[in-house]
Amino acid sequence: MKAIQLYLDLQKLGMVNNYFYLHEKRLVVTRIINYDATHISYIAEISRSDFVDEGAISLKKNEIIQRYSLETFEILSVDRKNKKYNVLIVQKLPDIFSYIYNEMNFSAFIVPPIMVTRDNIMVTLIVRDDKLDYLLKLLEKIGLDYRMIKKTSIPREVGLTVRQWNIALTAISMGYYSIPKRAKLKDIAKKFKISVPAVQRILRTVEIKAMENLFGPFI
Repeated sequence: MKAIQLYLDLQKLGMVNNYFYLHEKRLVVTRIINYDATHISYIAEISRSDFVDEGAISLKKNEIIQRYSLETFEILSVDRKNKKYNVLIVQKLPDIFSYIYNEMNFSAFIVPPIMVTRDNIMVTLIVRDDKLDYLLKLLEKIGLDYRMIKKTSIPREVGLTVRQWNIALTAISMGYYSIPKRAKLKDIAKKFKISVPAVQRILRTVEIKAMENLFGPFI
């Protein structure tokens, strides 16, 4: 697996309206909750040099949703000192992302961080080694301007095999861990053409490794 960072031209994507960047606003996606071929749900940090009280922002909620083509916009927390908000956003993906998502067939995954600036969006992807060239050719084929700024191998210290990575990331992407669940074990098994018990064993192994890496230092 490879982790790559791509700079994509926002003007061609039409993902975020330029009005967002008046008064030096800045948006950083800090956590992706889930996404599929049409929508993405994420928690983002919004910085504003012209800090506005959260009450005023709440009153303009519908305007914000309409202006930026969002489906959900909820303030989770406010840092007045640093003029920042943490917000929950659900947004329809541009058709171009849906096309790439379907073409890659669960062999590439969007992960944080995602950085949005005035002209560009920096997207971090995890992609299978054997699909990296295909992804880059696909971007060129559809005429999407991009600049790859970083490519690194996934650290193997976590103790997972490439197959375990693939199946775990697919499970997350398909919504197996969402509440409520948007996918079942049989859906994941069908993608990899393996049995349901096999998927269950692999995910159980991944879950154990994740818990060991997270809580190991405290045991």
